[in-house]
Order: sequence, then structure tokens, then C-alpha cells
Amino acid sequence: MTAKERKAGFSLTELVLVVGIALVVGAMAVPSVMSAIANMRLRSSASGVAGLLQNARMQAVKEDTFYTSRSTTLSGTQTLVAYVDLDNDQSYDSNEPTLQLPANTTFEFSGFPSTSSLGSPTTPTAFLPSFNARGLPCVAAGTVCNTITTPVAYFVRHARPFGAFGWAAVSITPAGRVRTWVWDGNAWR
Repeated sequence: MTAKERKAGFSLTELVLVVGIALVVGAMAVPSVMSAIANMRLRSSASGVAGLLQNARMQAVKEDTFYTSRSTTLSGTQTLVAYVDLDNDQSYDSNEPTLQLPANTTFEFSGFPSTSSLGSPTTPTAFLPSFNARGLPCVAAGTVCNTITTPVAYFVRHARPFGAFGWAAVSITPAGRVRTWVWDGNAWR
């Protein structure tokens, strides 16, 4: 066979080399992609909690009463849900506004990063808030809801695929402003 009669194509060596390079590049990209997906889930969780709190606030104003937000793990599963307790029975009912959090996501009340960059001094708290008939955040005690006087924050932790944790926070001012934050490793943004 002369040089002019050779057919165009790839040799086995060239093909193996290209596949090997593609595998190495793919292996280097997987952790970054998984981290990006985990960050999106964390942001989505914090935004969902903020939306649920706004829902509780609007319902309280609309119904001229106070409503409390709560969280629970659904029986028989490891699924964490946050909900607005419309009938104030301190238990989840299927007709109540609900947010299902992604797997490996929890509310945390300790162990979170410094709160110094959350804007104004913010008090971490272990319970989701109630909102009174004026739409202001408060702490429910029986049939009374005592208005909060300092900003509070609720922390969401998401376990990452490679063992680390991602953190998000939802802060509420005494005026009822709800804001989400994500810890970037150095500060809340």
C-alpha cells in the first residue's frame, strides 16, 4: 500500500491518548461541579425558608392573628420540612404551607460560623418565628405573641459530598425584613 492509498483515520494510540486526557480533565471537574450543585441546593433552601416565613407573615396579617413557623421530620422518613402552623396545634398537617428541604440539610442552632458579618448584631435562635397580626416577628407564648426587639437569625447547614458543610442563614429584623445569607468561607454574603 502506497502513501497515497492510506485511508484517513486515527490510530489506536491516538484514540487511547485522547480518551485518557478526557478522563483526567473530567475527574478534575467533578468536585467543582458537585460543589456548585451543593451551593445551589443550599441557596435554594435558604430562599425557600425565607419565602415560607414571608408566607406566614402575610397569612398572619390577612387573618388578623399570629402564625408560627415550625420544622419537623416527617414520620417514617428522614425528610425535614418547615411549615406554617395554621391551626396552632404544634404539629404538621398536610394542608399547611410546607417547604421540604433537600437531603442532608438541617436547621442548626450552634456550631455555625461567626455572625459578625450578618449586618446589625443578630441573635441566633433555636426556633422559627411567629408573626403577629401586624406582620411583625414575635415569640409565641400560649395565646400571646411577644414582639422581638433585636434581629434574629436561623441557620441552615447542608452536608457536602466530600465531607464539608455549607452554611446559609435567614435573618429577620424587628420590622419584619427577611434576608438570606450564604457563608463563603470568610464572611456572610
